[in-house]
Amino acid sequence: MKDVFVKIDGRNYRAVVNWNVFTEFAEISGIRLSEFANIKDQLTPSQILNMAWASLKEGARIDKKDFNFQPIDVGAALSISSMLEIFEVFKEIN
Repeated sequence: MKDVFVKIDGRNYRAVVNWNVFTEFAEISGIRLSEFANIKDQLTPSQILNMAWASLKEGARIDKKDFNFQPIDVGAALSISSMLEIFEVFKEIN
């Protein structure tokens, strides 16, 4: 899986997919673990944004960067192509 980097406010942030991302996303979205099996085919646009936000937040934590953005900030900063790149990272997870 390749690393995906996204520029927000002039800084590059790495999108990471790990258990922390899934737990944060599940909490925000109210999704249970049993629903993850087929979720990538059923996500709403706001859920995709929350997933992207959690992924970038976790990447910043791992890379020891400040990340003081909310999902709405990420949505405003990301282009559609950047959002699709992040989503591709999630689609590779089975």
